[in-house]
Amino acid sequence: MAESRTRVLAVCLTVAYILTSNVVCGGPLQEWEKVRTRVNRLCYEGDYETAGRAAEKALAMAEKSFGPDRRQTAEALDMLAVVRRRSGKPGEAVPLLERALAIKRKTLGSTDRAVASTLQELGAAQKASGRYAEAERSYSESLSIREGQLGRRHALTATTMRDLADLYAEQKKYEQAVDAYTRALDLLAESFGTDSDVYERALLSLAALHREEGRPDAARALEKRLAFGDGADLKGRMIGGILFVVVMGVCTLVALFLELRRRKRG
Repeated sequence: MAESRTRVLAVCLTVAYILTSNVVCGGPLQEWEKVRTRVNRLCYEGDYETAGRAAEKALAMAEKSFGPDRRQTAEALDMLAVVRRRSGKPGEAVPLLERALAIKRKTLGSTDRAVASTLQELGAAQKASGRYAEAERSYSESLSIREGQLGRRHALTATTMRDLADLYAEQKKYEQAVDAYTRALDLLAESFGTDSDVYERALLSLAALHREEGRPDAARALEKRLAFGDGADLKGRMIGGILFVVVMGVCTLVALFLELRRRKRG
């Protein structure tokens, strides 16, 4: 009897411990989500000064509540780095991202999607700091991971390819830039459409690169595509326009027929 009571008490204590642990863990997690949401909102609004202070607090909170080598700390480092780069301080963003990258490689593995995201941001910070060789390595590794994890036709793969093309163009690596832009435009058209801002910016960047290299004809051909649309889109718009004219014509004829019929009866 005593042994049975002991077992019951042990079970009750175990359940109580689990429930208490969930409550304790839930508090910091809930607070963390609130802080992260606030930083992202401030970044979206362009209030980088306030976002920077909030991101610093988020990092201190993550390190204290979860530990220096946990996922939340890596996310806080990412957020603070983004704020620093967008505030015109890419040099301060690089070490933050390098630390975040080390945490993610250790906890998630070197081919995780989150690793690719940090590499993408690290490439942007390195590029803005003039560290082109390092930026190229970061973008290339991010591209490799995204092609493997998401597929060669994914939207994130397309944006990484575009960023790599921009990097080549900034370094005046003409042939590499043209190849990367050509591949990026194909992916961007499929992912976002040829009437999207991201596609148009990449097309104009390639056109500008052609002009810088003394190829105005190639530049004009791209600008013409932007003005009149790619072949498939132009064909679709022409067919849509023809159908619209036909439908409007039929409606006009029907309306005219009904009016004549009404007058005849009158």
